[in-house]
Amino acid sequence: MKKYFKNLKKKLNVWILQTGEPLIIDGKKSRFMRGMNLANKLVDQGHNVLFFSSNFDHQKKLFRYNKNKIINFNSKLSFQLIDSPGYEKNISIKRFYDHLILALNLNKIINQKKSRPDVVFIGYPPIEISYVMSRWLYKRNIPYILDIKDQWPDLIVEIFPKKLHFLIKLILFPYYYCFKQTIKKATSITSMSNSFINWSLKISKKKNNVLNKVIPLVSNKNKTNHYNKTLSNKWCDKNKISNKNSFNILFLGSLSRSFDFETIIKCAKNIQDIKNNKNMIINFIICGDGELKKSLIENSKNLFNIKFMGWVDSDKIASIASRSNIAIAPYKNFNNFKDNIPNKIIDYISFGLPILSPLKGEVSSLIKKKQIGISYKDGSNVSLKNKIYELLNNKKKLNLYSNNAKKLYKSNYTYDIVYGDAVNLIEKIHKNKTDLYTLKT
Repeated sequence: MKKYFKNLKKKLNVWILQTGEPLIIDGKKSRFMRGMNLANKLVDQGHNVLFFSSNFDHQKKLFRYNKNKIINFNSKLSFQLIDSPGYEKNISIKRFYDHLILALNLNKIINQKKSRPDVVFIGYPPIEISYVMSRWLYKRNIPYILDIKDQWPDLIVEIFPKKLHFLIKLILFPYYYCFKQTIKKATSITSMSNSFINWSLKISKKKNNVLNKVIPLVSNKNKTNHYNKTLSNKWCDKNKISNKNSFNILFLGSLSRSFDFETIIKCAKNIQDIKNNKNMIINFIICGDGELKKSLIENSKNLFNIKFMGWVDSDKIASIASRSNIAIAPYKNFNNFKDNIPNKIIDYISFGLPILSPLKGEVSSLIKKKQIGISYKDGSNVSLKNKIYELLNNKKKLNLYSNNAKKLYKSNYTYDIVYGDAVNLIEKIHKNKTDLYTLKT
């Protein structure tokens, strides 16, 4: 009987605006993030999804197609790719220009759309396209969720010395204006932590409401088939990634200025020069690519205990994780990270790996409260080394943190739990659509 009524549930037309993330049309090796995971869950629940994204692939720095294009992936999922000039570097004037043109082209496309969505999920940033879409939706009384992944433009201001903050904020005034307007008109605000939601409410002077919700950044951990697992294990063997007589520390992420790699390299050198009482080789296994790759390899060329694996697919990551003892999240203590639970933290939890991190705020609180790892002193390679040895020499504590991480993932961070909640929020917003605008400030 329940199944019968479930089938009677209205199937919604949902738009997702999310640029900068891998799409299912990019190939089987793509690692899906927020937008694509939500789209898949909506389709699984029988809803129709039109996914707006850039024709320019942010990860690969390549164009997907030659121009604006609609791709009908299946009967329930379509992609609207938006043209833009592209850019070579993540931090550059060209990227600002790319986002401006992207917003102008998005405006043209949505004004030509004859169909209307029931609810829209907007990934923020980029601020330009978020503002264009939100303005268009608000004029048509269409509810939307604003999903905040970065504290932009505050994170740009934070890069500069404090004495220049006022001047930088003046320069970025148009972006602050667009952000505040986009927040104020949102039906619901979602983010990875309460700190992010509170930050957005404070900066926009918007009142909180019951539809604002924390939605963690999680991945869909599909089980690796036997063939892929065998190939990945052979790849690990070939690259001499072993858990025999080795204590492996895994890093997943971009090789960017968001992370403090200098402390890791100093720590690796310090450890390499000392023989520990377990006769174990302590290795840092660095998985990822980015602007700092060449300089990091050059700075650690004489260290045998740092392995740079480059970009690796999800199957290989699972194999590496199974041969790792702990994971490291060396985020710099910017507010954008302190107020956040980054997706890499949840990836580590999903593998049952105890976490080492210098991050204060949300991550530090989670590590301490749930007993899933240890915090080390920011910028101190000595502190990092001591914490590594603390776990190396205490198997009981290592196992406790690992088991706690596995339990936490199953109870809070699985794909079905997180994106099931997101779909429920979208359905709730549509169901109560006529009453929602009384919540606006």
